[in-house]
Amino acid sequence: MSQLEVNAECKAWGNLTENFLHYQKVNDNNVIDVIRPLTEDSSIVLNNLNFSGELHFKKIKCNSLQLYSVSARKIIFEDVECERIDLEEVECNSLQIINLKSSVFRFRFLTSKDINITKSGISSLKLFDTSSPSINIELNKNLKSNIRDVSCDILNYEIFESTLQSFTVWNLDSKEARFDLPSVVQEFELYGYIKGACYFGRNNEKSVRSLYDKWLLSEVDIRSSINGDIQFHNFMCHNFQLSFSNSNRGSIDFDGISPFANCSVLDISSNRLENIKFYACDFNGFSPKYSEVSENSYENCISHGTTWPEFRSYDSKHHLNYNEYLNGEKYYYDSLGKMCEKSGDLFGRYKYSYLAKNSELKSVSHNSQGVSLDYVPLVLSKIFSRYNTSWMLVLLWLMVFNFAYFIFLKFSLHDLITAFNPLHKFESLNYVVDSKIISGDFYLVNFCMRLINSFLVFKFLKSFKKYY
Repeated sequence: MSQLEVNAECKAWGNLTENFLHYQKVNDNNVIDVIRPLTEDSSIVLNNLNFSGELHFKKIKCNSLQLYSVSARKIIFEDVECERIDLEEVECNSLQIINLKSSVFRFRFLTSKDINITKSGISSLKLFDTSSPSINIELNKNLKSNIRDVSCDILNYEIFESTLQSFTVWNLDSKEARFDLPSVVQEFELYGYIKGACYFGRNNEKSVRSLYDKWLLSEVDIRSSINGDIQFHNFMCHNFQLSFSNSNRGSIDFDGISPFANCSVLDISSNRLENIKFYACDFNGFSPKYSEVSENSYENCISHGTTWPEFRSYDSKHHLNYNEYLNGEKYYYDSLGKMCEKSGDLFGRYKYSYLAKNSELKSVSHNSQGVSLDYVPLVLSKIFSRYNTSWMLVLLWLMVFNFAYFIFLKFSLHDLITAFNPLHKFESLNYVVDSKIISGDFYLVNFCMRLINSFLVFKFLKSFKKYY
């Protein structure tokens, strides 16, 4: 059935919009019949209409306003109070909404070249299956926002409110999107896919002053494929869940994430994460009892200044055997060390490299019946330098061994300094020159000190690599 052509600028339509305080269905056979004043608590339904000009709703109060299969050059809502508004299969060049008050506003299959919502209070906004080059939404009041299957070039979304109950984005295709959200968001969810550059942040200037210094996202659940560049900056979280497989066509930045309380929950459980940047995040502050970060594959991810939780404790219910657990623990710390190395965070790299080596030592010790060839160098490296991460520990061992050797040399400083040269001759030592008879113990001690000093000096220099 073709749409009925209606001239929205006619006098009859003007009288109609001034008296929209009733229930009446407007379709292809009763347009004229609705021009009559009725009750305020009724509804308005426009169905299958094509307006040749502008469709302007101004100073209207009604229970519900529904537009189905309606097209117009321009649709304007101005100073409208309505409990529920539904727009489905609506086409227009421009949709303008100014000073709207509504509990529920739902878009579905909306096509427009320009969507602009300003100075409006909408308790629940649902934007489904919508396509528009430009979408601008500024809400004075909003409790729930649901954006699903939206395609646009530019999306600007601002909420001038102190608290948002829930915010959901499911399948967003945008070249550039910016979301300035309230200081407190109780539920924050990303599902499906997100394409294009996207920024999520706290509306610092225009939101009501928050009780918290940082942006608070109480419940965060991210299960989407990221095909663009997304940024999250400086927020606290009580329940943070990250589970998705990212692609090589974009990246996601987490900057300054911290737990809301010591009982906050962290769950990163994807098998493969790609192109994620973690800057100055305090993941170690989340509850160790309820949190879990699986031994993911972090492809092209970086971590700088971020503290990560320890690998979860061994549980026979989740692991086939202890070897499987140790391999997962080593892989986890290796992945963290590599992320830190890519970002230039050498302190983090050596910290997690030490933990990975410690896991390897436990694995070798568990699998070897006796003392294996791999076990000895790992133990020596741990004892003397914490796997090349502590130059102070190496220096302490150098002082202990050489002080004992200094006593053995009868406090000869010349002989002690000479001993640091592993190729020194015995004739260069005062101890040998002054003694008439050299015992075999001296040759053994001297040989051992050559090995010990060479080993410890090497470890000392190796430990300084983390500063360069």
